[in-house]
Amino acid sequence: MEPWQIGLVVVSMLIVGAIVFGVVWDRNKNAARERELTAPPKRDIPGFHPEQVVPAYLSELEAARPREDAPATELADPERDRLRSRIAESPPVAAGWLAPEFITDPPTRWAVLPNARVMVCDEPVTTIRELMPVLERTAMSDHTLVIIAPGFLEEVAKTLAVNHLQHTLPVLAIGSDSPDVRRRVHELTGAEVIDRRDLQAGWIPEERLGHATTWVSDAQQSWVLR
Repeated sequence: MEPWQIGLVVVSMLIVGAIVFGVVWDRNKNAARERELTAPPKRDIPGFHPEQVVPAYLSELEAARPREDAPATELADPERDRLRSRIAESPPVAAGWLAPEFITDPPTRWAVLPNARVMVCDEPVTTIRELMPVLERTAMSDHTLVIIAPGFLEEVAKTLAVNHLQHTLPVLAIGSDSPDVRRRVHELTGAEVIDRRDLQAGWIPEERLGHATTWVSDAQQSWVLR
């Protein structure tokens, strides 16, 4: 083979190699860009770290054990008696806590949340990301949070329960798809129903949340105390 022919082959191979490299590099760049566009945004919540408390990280036994430095939530007898009197005078809402991990007063099996924001969802909550805007605001405030929805994906319910149990986020999940419950909660707290599109878009302005001076729930029903 003539020298010029050898040179032509080498140049051709270099050109082909450059084209293959360019195609692979461009494909990898586009794939990385697609992953960035579809990945959930990084939104840190002070005092709330769901990636650290999902049951894959904490064992069931660890999740069920409150922190040693956690504040006591059990009510004193006089306070419990005052709540009983107020509850007796308040019509109940026909929906209770989603799981016993949300109980704050073991003798009565009540979940008691003072100064509570109330969020009512139109459809089941399937990801923690959907709740991030309101969770973030709650974590940075002196409010507690009541979330009422037709259902919660198991991992969402466990993450909320463990955060509540570990006293990293004062939250209560209530499962109910009853229109009567939604209407009653709206009447008592002013909470508006938030549909899935707004939930996924993160559009949960403060004025759409309700408020209760004290929210009390047992396994079957709840009371809004004002």
